[in-house]
Amino acid sequence: MAGDGILPVDSVTDGLLMGSTRGKHDTNPADYGLFRRPNAWAFRALIISSNQRTGEPSLPSPLRPFCFPSLLCSHRSHQFRSDPVNFTLLVIPQSTQRLLFCCCNNIRPPTIPTIMTEVATTVPSAVPESEKPSTPTVTQVAPTPTALSPASVKPNPEILAQEQQTGKKLGLFTEALPEAKPEPENPLEQDQQEKYAEILAWAQALGPIPVSSDRAAAAREIDDEEKMWLTRECFLRYLRATKWNVADVKKRLEATLVWRREYGVLDHTPEYIEAENQTGKQYFLGFDKNGRPCLYLNPAKQNTEKSPKQIQHLVFMLERAVDLMGPGQGTLALLVDFAASTTSSNPNIAQSRLTLNILQGHYPERLGRALVTNLPWFVHGFFKIINPFMDPLTRAKLKFNEDMTLHVPPSQLDKKFGGECDFEYDHSIWWPEFIRITKERRALYTARWKELGSKIGASELELKGGNIRDPVAEASAAVEKLEVN
Repeated sequence: MAGDGILPVDSVTDGLLMGSTRGKHDTNPADYGLFRRPNAWAFRALIISSNQRTGEPSLPSPLRPFCFPSLLCSHRSHQFRSDPVNFTLLVIPQSTQRLLFCCCNNIRPPTIPTIMTEVATTVPSAVPESEKPSTPTVTQVAPTPTALSPASVKPNPEILAQEQQTGKKLGLFTEALPEAKPEPENPLEQDQQEKYAEILAWAQALGPIPVSSDRAAAAREIDDEEKMWLTRECFLRYLRATKWNVADVKKRLEATLVWRREYGVLDHTPEYIEAENQTGKQYFLGFDKNGRPCLYLNPAKQNTEKSPKQIQHLVFMLERAVDLMGPGQGTLALLVDFAASTTSSNPNIAQSRLTLNILQGHYPERLGRALVTNLPWFVHGFFKIINPFMDPLTRAKLKFNEDMTLHVPPSQLDKKFGGECDFEYDHSIWWPEFIRITKERRALYTARWKELGSKIGASELELKGGNIRDPVAEASAAVEKLEVN
């Protein structure tokens, strides 16, 4: 390799690229695709092929913060070329060498983005003319495609005016408090990145799937709604739920796609579901301290006979919870008040088992926390009966008779649950506003997905209008900080 100064990135191990003193990696930087030019380092590498097991660029751990999109992939879409292509040349200005040097020698650099692209489109004049490459093609940071994000949907001004007049909260909070932040996502380990990449490649190659669980059911290609459901975060939720068992994830993802078709998740319209919510037995109000939308359940307000439609109603509300989740948040909070409930108003064992199967099988990792209060003796016994059917993760998220202000800001917590928000459910006001807000948020989410390429594996953070960090700007700021110091 020393002859051509090229090393395929996917074969680099845990050695350091510059200033290495680790055994076999103690060698000339040119052997690792780095060669010296006056005032610049240049780096050459192969683009990773899609049939590699690695879904993220396989760089040595000290260099993992620096993934070069123009060399490796589009980080946002995680799309990879199917075959190696011509080598790409990056010229890194001298000011950036110090930042790279910090990274390559395990010296902690300033805070920097997970992707850094510091590319000069020309080579310093000291480089011989014969060795100057043509201007490289650089993957630029994609601009934000849609000016409005789902989070920009605002409450109806007329409802706000009514709230001011009555002193009651009648509509929805459309945003969490500024201090309510989602818990940060843990970085993926190398083996987890590989498993994620395998699931992504599998999903991208997914062919026709059955329209129902019947063995003789016809099959059809997945449509845009299903592709949009298959996000990066969706794959990670299923991976975590199966303890990173790739074979189980493939089975469960396909089973959920079939279930969503057979159950008619997208066919349950607001008009079809509305009768179930006339009394406000379920409603959304505010966000918890981690920015999760809060879904309130009040079994005492049950207004219909036990039927499959009651579970369809819950599924409809879970889907709308997803619409209400802000950037970086993928879970909801359930707040359940059993006060004044009776044995007839609560679900029976069969309903509860079916509901648990749906939640655990098709909405894994969607429950952030469940706060249950005013638990009567018969419901306490009921929970003991269904306890064996709960997976340990779900069971751990249940909290009984806790002070709910520990979890939800008082200003966004219903007064009936111990908060300060004087909420009054008026179906003629709340339901139309709820449907409008969730429809508009969903429409903006869909628009962003289409403008970003309609790809499987898109990031929910970006689709929900999360801030897209500009790696060039952040890297430049980090370099300036180094130079000042």
